[in-house]
Amino acid sequence: VMAVNGGIHSSHQISITLGTIFCVLAIGHFALMWWLKTWMMVFIIAGCILEVTGYLSTAAGYGTQSVQVIVAPIFLSTSVYMSLGTLIKRMDVKDFIPFRTASFCFVLGNVISLGLQIAGVVLGKVQEDKSLGTSITIAGLAVQLVQDLAFFTTTIVVHKKFLKSPFFESGKGVYGWKNYLMTLYILTSLFFVRNCFRIVQFGIGWNGYVARQAAFAYTLDGLLMVIAMTMILFIHPGLVYSRLKADPLLEHTSNEL
Repeated sequence: VMAVNGGIHSSHQISITLGTIFCVLAIGHFALMWWLKTWMMVFIIAGCILEVTGYLSTAAGYGTQSVQVIVAPIFLSTSVYMSLGTLIKRMDVKDFIPFRTASFCFVLGNVISLGLQIAGVVLGKVQEDKSLGTSITIAGLAVQLVQDLAFFTTTIVVHKKFLKSPFFESGKGVYGWKNYLMTLYILTSLFFVRNCFRIVQFGIGWNGYVARQAAFAYTLDGLLMVIAMTMILFIHPGLVYSRLKADPLLEHTSNEL
């Protein structure tokens, strides 16, 4: 049942469902982070919490344009970016790719995107003229798009390097690095599609059909992020790192794990 909340056609039931799913995902990610000591996953947990509060706000009648829902993927992607940097380090190919520099650039880009999107959304809600807020928000989303493309390209480069490495055994299986890199390709593609949708949405305008019909946001934002966070929960980087310990060729780096 779709209801009109502030001019936005949203569903109380769908909002509650998404909020509940993200709550379960947050708990699952927290448990795995604590068990596997993968502290960089704290950003995913923060992102899931933002999604929960955002969709509960939607259920209360504030619409799918809440700041929390719009900026949450920035936190979700931060953990994904950092997980690749850690994998590069633990595969001992840091001489080829300056993982610290790469990780720093991705995180810095997310910080810039976060600032722009928060400023844009807030301005769009408090000002009569929405154009400035919309432009700033689109700029923040554009930064995310560039990040997605850069990360996808980086993952391809890393993949090619790994294929030439002697660490073949650690690439096998569900939690091998090959499967995890494929997961990163899918995750980045989901983030890319979501950000494209949001750019189109804000480009059309706050009063446009896409912004008013919450079904678009539920499917092209909420659902895609649920899929992404479920995938990285089951193909968790901590389990991939643990798999690396079983590779005898990587014994010399096990002390760094």
